[in-house]
Amino acid sequence: MKYLIIYLIILSAFPTCCNDEAVETEKISLSESEIKLIPYSINQSINFKHSNGFIFNFIVTQDTYNWNSDNYCDECCGGEYTSYQERLVSLESEYPEFNISLSLNNLPYFENEEKIMDININRYNSKLKYDDNSKLICENAICHNEIVVNDKTYYNVIESELENNYDTSSSINLFPQIILYNNNFGIIQIKMSNNETYSINH
Repeated sequence: MKYLIIYLIILSAFPTCCNDEAVETEKISLSESEIKLIPYSINQSINFKHSNGFIFNFIVTQDTYNWNSDNYCDECCGGEYTSYQERLVSLESEYPEFNISLSLNNLPYFENEEKIMDININRYNSKLKYDDNSKLICENAICHNEIVVNDKTYYNVIESELENNYDTSSSINLFPQIILYNNNFGIIQIKMSNNETYSINH
């Protein structure tokens, strides 16, 4: 009994914060220029062409805005936090079967305070960095001042490799390998591991 009393005294000496609610001190919305980095709208249909001639459409099935925060501890611990707006866009095609998601938020990326747009194609991912002026940065990527795709010239295109962050199996022979992207048209081309391509068809 004596030890129980001592334990309770020691426990009461440490204040608990479980009754304290975290306080939101600021909400930071995406800027108009950031929003334009993903040039898609809900129900939009985008025509693409396979390098062998097959034509199909991507349909924009999602275009939503959410809020994330920099409060990394449990909310019961109290403290202050800032909320950051996030945009999530999804594109789908029935055949070939592509599930594409694009997301961005202005939550600083770890300690480097870099801004990131995530592009996921099936299980493959690319992170495109952009600056405070919402201009895509040519870091770990190739920037083309101009490039011709399906007999049409596109300007300020960024070329980035896609990485598989989920499945390390080497048995997958066909997968999306490279993406071409720009602010005005979004995804311009997807290059596959067998050198076939899926390109925007204007």
